[in-house]
Amino acid sequence: MASESENGASPSSLSRRLHSKFPPPRPRYGPAPARYLNEPRGCFHRLLFKALPPPLQTDVPWYSPSLDSRIEEFRKFFTAYTGNDDVDLAQVVHRVRDRAWALMPYPCLGRGWFLLPGLAGLDIWPQVVEAARCGQSILDLGCGLGQDLRMLHSDSGGAGKLYAADGIPEMWELGCELFQDHEKQVAKFLCADLRRYCSTLKKGDVGSIDVIITSGFLDLFDWCGQMDIMQTLPYISHIGTKVIGCAFGTAQHDGSEVSESDRAVTGMFHSPNTFRAFWHDLGSKTLTNWSVECGLIELSDWGFDQDDLACMVQPEPKLLQFVVTRVSL
Repeated sequence: MASESENGASPSSLSRRLHSKFPPPRPRYGPAPARYLNEPRGCFHRLLFKALPPPLQTDVPWYSPSLDSRIEEFRKFFTAYTGNDDVDLAQVVHRVRDRAWALMPYPCLGRGWFLLPGLAGLDIWPQVVEAARCGQSILDLGCGLGQDLRMLHSDSGGAGKLYAADGIPEMWELGCELFQDHEKQVAKFLCADLRRYCSTLKKGDVGSIDVIITSGFLDLFDWCGQMDIMQTLPYISHIGTKVIGCAFGTAQHDGSEVSESDRAVTGMFHSPNTFRAFWHDLGSKTLTNWSVECGLIELSDWGFDQDDLACMVQPEPKLLQFVVTRVSL
C-alpha cells in the first residue's frame, strides 16, 4: 500500500503514472523487487525521482510508519554533530527515511536502525576511532546514509582521511540532508558497484586503505556475492589493514542462508565458523592471508527492541562483530 506524503496527501496520479514508466533507481543487489533490479539511470531519471518521489510500498513488517521512539535518542548526537537544536527532527528523519526507502527497501531504513549507534555501540569501535585520530585512511564499504562516518568524524575530532563507497549516490546525498553537512565534506564519496570485480575502488581513487569498516552490509548477499565484493580488498589494502564491522549472524555452526523471495534477496548469515572459512577461501582466491577475530552478541544488546526482533527471520539471528587483519601478501 502507498504511504501518505509529507503533507498527508497521497501521491498524485501523475506521479504514479510517471513512476510506472520510470521506476526509481535501484541497486542491482539487495532487497528490491525483481522488476527493479537495475542500476540508477541518467540525469533525467534522477531528477524525476527527486521532484516526484514514487509511491511507497509499506505493507511489510520491516517498515514502521513512525520512528519517534528512536528519534529522541538520536537527537542527542544530531544536536552535538550539527550544532542545531532548532529543527523539526522528526519531520527531517521521516522525510529522508521515506526517500531512502523508495530507493532501497531495507529493514535498516524501514525500522529506523540507522538511528541507532551502529558500530559506535560495539566494543570494537575504539579501534576505529584511534585509527582516525592517528590520521589513518578509513573506508566505509556500503556506507548507505553514512551514519557511521558521521559518528567517527565526531568521536575523532574530525581526524583521519575518510572515504565512503556505495552503489547508490542518492543515499549519500540523503545522508547529507539528514545530517545537514553538505558543506562539511566529512568524507570523499565514491560511487562504485561493489559487486563488480573491476570496481571504481581499484582505479586509484582511494589508494591503500588502513581500515575498512562495514556495518549491516555483507549479510545482504549470499556467499558468492560476499566473495565478489571482498575480492576487491587486496587491491586497496596492505599488510596490517583491518576490516572492522558487523553483520547479522547466527549460532548455527554452518551458518544460515536467508531467502526473501518477495524482496529478491538471498543473504548469508555467518556463524563464527563459516566467517573464518569465508576469509580462508578469500585468501586462497586472492593469494592473501587474513587473521580473523569475531564473536556473536544478542541483537537486544545492540539496541533492537521486541518489535524489531518480531520481524526477523527465524531462528532469531545474532549480531556478528569482527576484526579481520591482513597479515601477509
